[in-house]
Amino acid sequence: MAKSCALQQLETDFTDFKQFNVHIGIVTETWFKPHHDDQYVAISGYNVYRKDRPKRKGGGIAIYVHTDLLSTDICPHTDGYSENIEITWVQCVHGSTVYYLAACYHPPRPHYPDDLLKSELHAVSYNGVCSSRQIKPTLL
Repeated sequence: MAKSCALQQLETDFTDFKQFNVHIGIVTETWFKPHHDDQYVAISGYNVYRKDRPKRKGGGIAIYVHTDLLSTDICPHTDGYSENIEITWVQCVHGSTVYYLAACYHPPRPHYPDDLLKSELHAVSYNGVCSSRQIKPTLL
């Protein structure tokens, strides 16, 4: 089976995760599609949370969380997200502290207006999961 460049790069990332004892790794441009089973993108000792780009080439994001941390995927936006926005959220617990992580890929030519991404991120800060002081959405 031929491997995509993205999957070959991930093999390097996987080695780095282990070598440098990474607890949380966020990968963009995974090129994962829904037909890629988690077993092909899994790293032993990590939970993986993905948002694949189903209809277009490229894109995709993944958050890898070491199994030493309690983690779960969440959708803090009460109405869900537009299927075109590549974002995934994970709640992690370390000791008695709860952290909310988001991985978002904003492509050079998105299939949504920039204002939609900003408004969706802004809405998260007001639904009780994160306060407006904990998250300040910005686009770089």
